[in-house]
Amino acid sequence: MSGGRRARRAAALLGLLALGGCGPRPAPRLDVAPVVAGGTWGSWRTLRAEHRVTVTTRDARGQGERRALRGVIAVERPGRLRLRALGPGGITLFDLLYTGGEAVVLRTTPLPGGEALPRLLQSIAGDLAAAYDLAPRPADRRLRLDGAAVVVEEGARTVRLGAFQESGRGPAPARMTITHQDAPAPGGTAATGYTVDIEAEGTALDEPLDPALFER
Repeated sequence: MSGGRRARRAAALLGLLALGGCGPRPAPRLDVAPVVAGGTWGSWRTLRAEHRVTVTTRDARGQGERRALRGVIAVERPGRLRLRALGPGGITLFDLLYTGGEAVVLRTTPLPGGEALPRLLQSIAGDLAAAYDLAPRPADRRLRLDGAAVVVEEGARTVRLGAFQESGRGPAPARMTITHQDAPAPGGTAATGYTVDIEAEGTALDEPLDPALFER
C-alpha cells in the first residue's frame, strides 16, 4: 500500500471514530419496526454508528466468558462493512473488513486465551452481514417481523433487531442481539457458541462514506 493510500485510509478511520463524540441525541423509539419489504428491511444504502458491545462466549462444557468493548462500524449496501473495536484507552482490539462475502481481519491485538479470536471474528462478520442484509444473500437467510422487532435467521445464527429509532432518513435499530448456536469448531473436536449484545448510538443513514474505509 502506498503512503498516500495508507494516509487516506487512516483519515477515513479517524472520521469514523469521531462519530462517537458528536452524534445526535437519541431519537424517540418507534412503536413498530419497519415493514420487511422485498425480503429486506429499510431502504438505506449506507449506515454508520458507534456500538457498545458485550460478547459472551461458551465452550462445549457450557463455561462462558464475557467481554465488553466499544466499536465503530460503517456499512455500505449491497455488500461491504468495516468494523473497528476499541478497548481501554482507545486501543484497537481488532479491525475487520467484509467485502462481497469475504471477511479479512486487518489488525488484531493479542488477548489472553485469544487463540480462537480470528475464527470468532470471521463468524461475527457473517452475523453482521446477516443483520444488515448484505450481499451475497445465502439461500437460507430469512427475515420476519416479531412485534416491534426484525428477526433475521440464517443457518446457526439468529439476529434480533429492536428498539428502532427514526434517524431522520429512516428507521434504524438501537439494539441488536446475535445468537450463534453451538457448532463444531475446526477439527470437530469441540463445540462453541456465543451471544453478542449491541447498543447502537449516533446512527446515521445515507451519509457519504469515504471509499478508503473499505480498502485493505
